[in-house]
Amino acid sequence: MTSPQDICASKHGGAETSKDAFERIRPNLLECQKKVHEAVVNAGDFGLTLNEFCDQSGTQKNSASPRFTELSGKGLIYKFGRRGGCAVWRAVM
Repeated sequence: MTSPQDICASKHGGAETSKDAFERIRPNLLECQKKVHEAVVNAGDFGLTLNEFCDQSGTQKNSASPRFTELSGKGLIYKFGRRGGCAVWRAVM
């Protein structure tokens, strides 16, 4: 199995602080992705926004947002409109 890659790297332009943040999360990356994915699945057709996830889980937006991008890149979730100024995410079934 290959080591997780920072699929958000192009968004932060190679900033050292972002690289360091990814290296810190790497050991727990799959667990964090699983939490986000489960929350989106549990939201069903209503979907889930980043803000809603953070309110429910107590997670900081800057920590959770990349997990949504990663799951989208894996084809596990997708954007389905907007609510409260945020993208609404649904699980691919």
